[in-house]
Amino acid sequence: MLCGWRVQGCGSTDCRANCFEISTADGCSHCLAIETREELLQLEKAWHKATYVAVKHLAVSIVAAYIAATV
Repeated sequence: MLCGWRVQGCGSTDCRANCFEISTADGCSHCLAIETREELLQLEKAWHKATYVAVKHLAVSIVAAYIAATV
């Protein structure tokens, strides 16, 4: 299960540019690199959009469950 990511130097010893770290729910971290800064920004934008859509969907589901329970 994916938990989060951050755009930073991954702490690796090879000087990769445009790298990011993905952390999993079990505590493992994986450092990945992308070719260009633009691709990294595009990935970050997609991550935020996916998070927004997931939270919005969850909120709608909670409201629908609440309405169904009160009817």
